[in-house]
Amino acid sequence: MTATITFKLPEENVEHVWAVGAPVMAASIAVALCQTRSWLKHGHPFETVEEAINAVRMILEEVAGVAEGSLA
Repeated sequence: MTATITFKLPEENVEHVWAVGAPVMAASIAVALCQTRSWLKHGHPFETVEEAINAVRMILEEVAGVAEGSLA
């Protein structure tokens, strides 16, 4: 099967970045889910709720960076 997606650049740049980065974004989300599940199942190193929230925010910032175009 072959599929071709055409984008009108620069107007559709965001859509282009999302399409190209979708596999990386999906992988980043899967890693975030795995990490948080591990914390729930095996314990976590956090002493306060704020530390836990900050750790989750860091994970989400990485995913957001991928969504915004940093595909690394």
